[in-house]
Amino acid sequence: MTVTINVYLTLKFIMLPPDIAGHPALDLLNTYDTTNDFLRTDEDVIAWLRRKKFLGDAPVPDYAEGTLVNAAIQLREITQAVVRSLLERSVPDVLALNRFLACGTRHLQIICDHSGLRAEDCYDAKTPEQLLARVGQTVADLVIHCEPSAILQCANEGCRLFFYNWSDSGRDRCGWSGCNSRGTV
Repeated sequence: MTVTINVYLTLKFIMLPPDIAGHPALDLLNTYDTTNDFLRTDEDVIAWLRRKKFLGDAPVPDYAEGTLVNAAIQLREITQAVVRSLLERSVPDVLALNRFLACGTRHLQIICDHSGLRAEDCYDAKTPEQLLARVGQTVADLVIHCEPSAILQCANEGCRLFFYNWSDSGRDRCGWSGCNSRGTV
């Protein structure tokens, strides 16, 4: 006797942008390029947050559909305005960023596990803005600590990806597969 069992799987592939920017705030900018918007759904945002280690494996609160992606796009637009100001060597308007940062709440928690005692920041996630607060903090870090002249947009025609040039190599291309990272400034 032969028994045939048909199993149907539904697979959902989430496309993620290249991880080449060298700074999480610039990686957020790179979620949009000339051909793709990698943040189209709440699930896309969650996948990106997990990839960038902003989220562990814990379940994400059940927000109203579309609110997480809308908040992520808003933060991306804030980031773009701040980065554009830095690239133009002007003082960025940080009012919108500060409003976003004010949504975030965190507290310190002491963890006791097999490796001993350690302190860990815990972030509230009651709202999408709270969930994205750590990403907003990386934007603040970019504004405060990074050298504006090291923030570059790829010089390859047709590519708009951003990257942080940590070296003195003078590279002017992002290094993604089609951009020939050997270009010089």
